[in-house]
Amino acid sequence: MGMAVRKMEETDLLAVQAMLARARVETKIEQKACDQFVVIENEEGTLVGTVGLEKTGTYGLLRTLVLDAEKTYPAMMIEFLQVCIAYAQAEGVETLFAVSAGEMALLSALGFTKVTREMLPTEIAQLDHYQQVTQTEDATTWCYSCSPE
Repeated sequence: MGMAVRKMEETDLLAVQAMLARARVETKIEQKACDQFVVIENEEGTLVGTVGLEKTGTYGLLRTLVLDAEKTYPAMMIEFLQVCIAYAQAEGVETLFAVSAGEMALLSALGFTKVTREMLPTEIAQLDHYQQVTQTEDATTWCYSCSPE
């Protein structure tokens, strides 16, 4: 099974919002923020996932990662995250952050490490989306170094 990943276009907005609603994700994507998101399509050209990349300097925050479980296969999450990392690198991100609900072994397996709020750069901690999603007790912040060590 194949997939295509591309920048979100304004014409994708309704389909993405419908997918977020089905996934019970409360985040709203405004038209002006479309350029911060990528979408994933299956072989039939059906939109099956999205993720946002909010950049601030050389830092990036992956946000609103949603895959339609009915239209994807299990390994697609891994492939999509790998593409997201490559996309962030291509966009000049040196350190990438993500937030999960509790433990997420998949992020660890891909090279992300857990970080505390105290270790977080101010630029990421001050992002509205970061502040919203970390209000729950089980929110875990992850960090990935895009720069070769």
